[in-house]
Amino acid sequence: MTNFDTVSAITGNLHSALESIGISFVRTVFDDERNIPATLLPLGEIFYDAEAFEDGFGERPGYVEAEFRVRVVIGALPPHDAVTEQQRWAHLVRGALSAASLNTGALAAQKPVSRVRVSRLDARGTGSMASVSLRLAIRYREA
Repeated sequence: MTNFDTVSAITGNLHSALESIGISFVRTVFDDERNIPATLLPLGEIFYDAEAFEDGFGERPGYVEAEFRVRVVIGALPPHDAVTEQQRWAHLVRGALSAASLNTGALAAQKPVSRVRVSRLDARGTGSMASVSLRLAIRYREA
């Protein structure tokens, strides 16, 4: 399995882990969050932000740290309820994403993911919509 195959499988497993806690994913782009149908909420988005590679020459395989951003649009809520829901979804997402949950499917045999770290959480609330974004650093062993 190449490094591309590994990071692609990690991305797929991110989707699966988040779907398992009730987050929807669609292939449609919504220019305005207010146009998201309520039946699709909470709606998730996964962004691939960066990768940092170790540079080892003639050494055992190194590790790569892939950075992702997971965004969950929760919906329109009164401010007090929005805060509670943002906190709830932040901790649900954090709990669902572990090395074990990402070392499934095509990665089950090799188990290359050794760490999942949430480096930052940003909560956003407006009068019309609440969301949370988590920045993830996922460490995996190079092929």
